[in-house]
Amino acid sequence: MAETVWDACGLRRTPCRAAVLRCLSEQSTALSEKELTAKLAGEFDRTTFYRTLRVLEQKGIIHRIVVDPSMVKYALSAEMSRKAPHGHFHCKECGKVWCIDDIAPVSYLLPRGAQAEDEEFIVHGRCVACIAKEKRAALKE
Repeated sequence: MAETVWDACGLRRTPCRAAVLRCLSEQSTALSEKELTAKLAGEFDRTTFYRTLRVLEQKGIIHRIVVDPSMVKYALSAEMSRKAPHGHFHCKECGKVWCIDDIAPVSYLLPRGAQAEDEEFIVHGRCVACIAKEKRAALKE
């Protein structure tokens, strides 16, 4: 990531922050904490890693995708990836999460006086690779 990212967010560039951003920017899918730690291969202690995720999320550099109560994934924020606000597709079989970019804006009629602060849109289904794998298995039977 360019140095301007750190300047714009008022953060120091630390090895752990840079490594997490590098991992997320190299992926086409969102990554869980476990997947991130596996890619970082024990480079950083647990406290530093979790503090890094929290700070990067608070500064809007990454975003958390809560797939369900037991699965959380991370990806670069819309601003960092130069994408408009978007939704996500979760494959229930392999667990991967992809961004969905072509979502029409939705307007909500909120209760009087209420103000929306966060919005999540997740489609759950099966990805093309998992569907193909199932078809190949069925042909072998």
